[in-house]
Amino acid sequence: MDRRTAAAVVACTLSAGAAGAADVGSRVLEALRERPRVRVIVALREPTAPATNLTLRNAEVSAVQGNVLEGIGREDFALTHRWQSINAFAGDVTARGLRALLDDPDVLMVDVDPPAYADLAESAHLIRADQVRGAGVTG
Repeated sequence: MDRRTAAAVVACTLSAGAAGAADVGSRVLEALRERPRVRVIVALREPTAPATNLTLRNAEVSAVQGNVLEGIGREDFALTHRWQSINAFAGDVTARGLRALLDDPDVLMVDVDPPAYADLAESAHLIRADQVRGAGVTG
């Protein structure tokens, strides 16, 4: 899909926002104007199974994830992570894939998946790891 076609699809997505049940983060649309694929997190409807029955809940989450993913072509969505108990998944989406997600009634929201970094700068002091390291224990 060329840049002009992608821009047209993004514009249609913006103007048809009320047609689908899902919300889309503005940063997704901005990113799709700049490049053909964007890393996103897709939030799905809340499972009806009670949280106290994890087996049933996980089965429902898996089924909903599978149904949503089946509705998107592989060329339009590359799955990067699928959670077992969380009603969401992450991946790289095209403008056409975004339209398919927004049209799915099980999708609540699509937003940019920002990079995350683990950092122990504050927690090391709180758990006194700095003192343990100072004593020579490193592993």
